[in-house]
Formats: sequence, structure tokens, C-alpha cells
Amino acid sequence: MINRIYIKDFIGITGNEDATLLCELLTDKIKKRQKVEVSFSGIMCITCRFVNTGLITLLEEFDFDDIKKHVNIIDSNKQINTLINKRFKFEVDGVTS
Repeated sequence: MINRIYIKDFIGITGNEDATLLCELLTDKIKKRQKVEVSFSGIMCITCRFVNTGLITLLEEFDFDDIKKHVNIIDSNKQINTLINKRFKFEVDGVTS
């Protein structure tokens, strides 16, 4: 079964505390080897800080392949996709663009 997290359900203004909660939820799901979809439905943009805290922090505990295997970003737009992809690419490969 795939779990789904709707960012808009628990995000106030996409602040750092909200991103920490996202990271904790994702960490729990990955540890349990569960797949999770992260829906950005209704969210127009996010900050680099939110991505760093909510997603990139996962690299401290899991390798990138585990994250890709268990976490799927859905209902997102180009700004969100580009930011997430660039941040992971930089952290994993050291590539800036």
C-alpha cells in the first residue's frame, strides 16, 4: 500500500517547522520500507530551505536510492520539481545545474 502525504494538510506557510515534520514522517515511512507519495497539490511554490529541511535532510540517514525507491513527488509544478531535483543533484553528485 502506498501512503500519501498532502503538504497542504499540515503546512502553514511552508516554514521550517513544517519541513521538519515532513522529514520526520518520511523518515518513519522509509524505515518501515513503506512507499509514500508526497502531494504538492494546491502548493504553488516552496523555498530552498523547505526542501533542504524536509527532503535533503533524509540523506543524513538514507542513501539516495532508498529515498527514490520509497518517496514519490506528485502533483507538483515546474518550480517545485526543479528545486527538488537541483538540490538532490547537488548533494548527491555535487552538480550545480
